[in-house]
Amino acid sequence: MLKKQYPNIEIIENGKNLGFAAGNNVGIRKAMRNKADYILLLNNDTVVDPKFLTGLVEVAEKNENIGIVGPKIYQYENREKVLLSGAKILFWKGCVPKGHDLNKTTDVDMVSGCCMLIKKEVIETVGLLDETYFFGWEDAEYCINAQENGYRVICTPIGKIWHKVGGSYGGYYASNPTVLTEGIRNQLIFINRHASHLEKISSIFFMVPQIGRVVFWRAGNVNEIKIRAIAVKKGFINFRFYKRMMEK
Repeated sequence: MLKKQYPNIEIIENGKNLGFAAGNNVGIRKAMRNKADYILLLNNDTVVDPKFLTGLVEVAEKNENIGIVGPKIYQYENREKVLLSGAKILFWKGCVPKGHDLNKTTDVDMVSGCCMLIKKEVIETVGLLDETYFFGWEDAEYCINAQENGYRVICTPIGKIWHKVGGSYGGYYASNPTVLTEGIRNQLIFINRHASHLEKISSIFFMVPQIGRVVFWRAGNVNEIKIRAIAVKKGFINFRFYKRMMEK
């Protein structure tokens, strides 16, 4: 259907769900082979302003050190409510991203992978998205790696999109056990990689109430609470398995 409506586009079918990082990497490799100057990551549960891409490119072109640009993201259900406009990563609070509400183009720690414009030079230097992360935290990882290689990460209100949060996985993320397990596992991997020793200790105290909210908030019944608790436990188990694999 999409091919009939837009005959000039190329659709890549992976055959199975590769996850966010690996799935996007298929497209990134294709774009790099085609000698693209920019790579745009854009979720399928977004609606965009017609001029958003022009705005992102204009910002990226202002300085050669600008490597990644993200737009101001609004809630789809409440069109005027800002969902995220870049974020500061609070390493001492479990590396949780704290969103900004920016009214001007600003350097940030990270922008959301739901819409991220990346210069080809960043791909050539940093590489592809880290497929250690199946779903979640790969955007934070990539932004941190880009900055460690001398690139700036920018968020701009010039670009504007609306995000149907959870549209790609069926609603509130804690209600999806697989997504919840991945979220816990990947957060722990990110903390382990990037937080200092003291930040890792402080993260424990902030993650406990955070996990409690995730398990109980919007839970319809006791059975759903149990399912979420099991998913959280599995996230910790999967993280320990990952850590043992890295230590070999």
